[in-house]
Amino acid sequence: MLNHILTGEYLGLTGARINGAEMLACGLATHFVPSTCLASLERELWKTNSVNPAVASAVLDVFAQEVSTREESAYRRLDIINKCFSKNTVEEILSTLQQAVKGDEWILTAINSMKSASPTSLKISLKSIREGRNQDVSQCLIREFRMACHAFRGTVNGDAFEGARTVSLDKNKKPKVALGDLPMLFSLFASCLTIITSIFYLVDH
Repeated sequence: MLNHILTGEYLGLTGARINGAEMLACGLATHFVPSTCLASLERELWKTNSVNPAVASAVLDVFAQEVSTREESAYRRLDIINKCFSKNTVEEILSTLQQAVKGDEWILTAINSMKSASPTSLKISLKSIREGRNQDVSQCLIREFRMACHAFRGTVNGDAFEGARTVSLDKNKKPKVALGDLPMLFSLFASCLTIITSIFYLVDH
């Protein structure tokens, strides 16, 4: 079976949305229950009056259905996701995606999404995702909260405010930031991580 672990990078860097079938495909879900059955499922779960996960799973098994991803779904190309998003840097990921396009619409969408995002945010997100693999959920949530706080305080730059402004006010998704020039931002990114990591350490100790 293909390794699904690198879908975190794909979702985190492209902002791609996934449906129920895709959540099953990448391991984010254990069961697929149609919305028409949710009320019945809820009633049966209440009847069990149990907090035992095995009991809940048995009830879910009764209502769960097998479902396949759509033909155009990126999750039918997990080998490409793993190949491209296993690279060490955002620049390398973009470069590998561009080499793999071959008319695949989902790859073009991924490339365009990354190119329209803040380079600083992409780099921070990539590092956060990979550090999170060695942490529990509590640690990840704390880190994400602190990252968000620093982003909206403008600790490094005003990309977060500018992105929010273009989506909420201008509604044109055309932020006035230097997009696409990832190599030039490497030093800024390194400084950003140093600042944020230092603050995280001071707060925790």
